[in-house]
Amino acid sequence: MRTIALALLVLVLGAAPAAAGDDPKPAPPPTLSPWLVGRLGVSTPERAALEYEERGRLYVLTQWPANGGSIDAFPALRALDPDCRDARVFPGAAQGIIWSTPSGIVATLRPDGASDAAVLVAEWHRLVRRGACR
Repeated sequence: MRTIALALLVLVLGAAPAAAGDDPKPAPPPTLSPWLVGRLGVSTPERAALEYEERGRLYVLTQWPANGGSIDAFPALRALDPDCRDARVFPGAAQGIIWSTPSGIVATLRPDGASDAAVLVAEWHRLVRRGACR
């Protein structure tokens, strides 16, 4: 019985919290993803968020239901496409394009890395030709 009590005492003392002044080792900071899609902060199925490569450049394409919302607060895209008349840009055109479809979907196209406005708009026109605005 005495041996059991002594073993319990050793276990309790071994499990005691660290004394004041003993700083536990801080956790390492999280490793940030170098890719935009990894930093969006939400988990989505592949169909909802797809990072892809076109002509050596990476892009992130996202889609979600508009649910009655509007993209009117964004500046208008100057290079409108006849097949997609409700298109806008993020504060700088090279940062991304946002558009809504007649079926109530909002989509964004953003470069994942360096880009310029002309290249991004050309990629957006290519997507519209493939049906991205229907």
